[in-house]
Amino acid sequence: MNKTALSQLNGFSGTESYHRFSVLFPNLVLTDGVKFLAENASCYWWLDIIGSYQSLAQKDESLRRMQFWSLNPYPQPEKHPVGTVGHMMSSLGKMPNPKPIIKTEGGILHREKCEGRPAAYVTCDRDNNDTAIVQDISMTDFPFDAVANPRIWLAPTEGPNGKLLMVAMLPSEY
Repeated sequence: MNKTALSQLNGFSGTESYHRFSVLFPNLVLTDGVKFLAENASCYWWLDIIGSYQSLAQKDESLRRMQFWSLNPYPQPEKHPVGTVGHMMSSLGKMPNPKPIIKTEGGILHREKCEGRPAAYVTCDRDNNDTAIVQDISMTDFPFDAVANPRIWLAPTEGPNGKLLMVAMLPSEY
């Protein structure tokens, strides 16, 4: 992981090259910026998640046009001062964990929860800020301190031989 290099993410606009991501997801291609993010934040696993949902996403009309993926740290429980009722309930495991705020009006296509308390969650939003896909992540070392609000956008394009490709790009590359 290279946190120093990640400060250069905002400098990406457009791309010089497109990069095939994986033989498992042949229709997913990356811009220079997304490839840079994956290499320097060690988050190819996030691209695996995005690629794994493409067959489901293609069943939703608005996700065929554009997808907005985000990676978010799970909300942290409130810290209560020692000696308070809140501290006692929290230490006994009686205090509920905070839940992320997820806006959905068009319906969730898929929601995958993990056992225990998640460290982060991935969402895929439609073009009207309406969440369609949510997946909890049980563990991650993603550098949220170096990359605040990580986002990857996917847009369709016609590739060689007329095949549909989904181009993964940073918002600054759109």
